[in-house]
Amino acid sequence: MIPRGPAPRLTVHLGESDAEHGRPLFSELVHRAHRAGLAGGGPVTLDEVEGHRG
Repeated sequence: MIPRGPAPRLTVHLGESDAEHGRPLFSELVHRAHRAGLAGGGPVTLDEVEGHRG
């Protein structure tokens, strides 16, 4: 059974050049979170963040 309702949120700020094992670090974090059973993870760029003005 999948729990419903409010859940904690984790926000990690990374640079575009951050990498682990030759992969972008954001990708590695999302894959590890998925393997650990976390749901709803994914990268978001600053341009996608509401209210960001570059």
